[in-house]
Amino acid sequence: MIKYVNINIERIKSIAFNPETNGGKAILCQDLLIRMKNIKEEEGLSESNFVFLQNTQTGEIKMKIV
Repeated sequence: MIKYVNINIERIKSIAFNPETNGGKAILCQDLLIRMKNIKEEEGLSESNFVFLQNTQTGEIKMKIV
């Protein structure tokens, strides 16, 4: 069974804009933040409508809208 843990938005921002973060992970998080911003503007949502989940085995991060 794949287990995901919740990651808060502040953690995503720290990964995305930390110069010491592995490049691929930083780019992924920046992309998620850009998509979140666009969806917020288009749909009139707030940050509380977004949940970030990380796979505990692979480190994969997903964004869900609730």
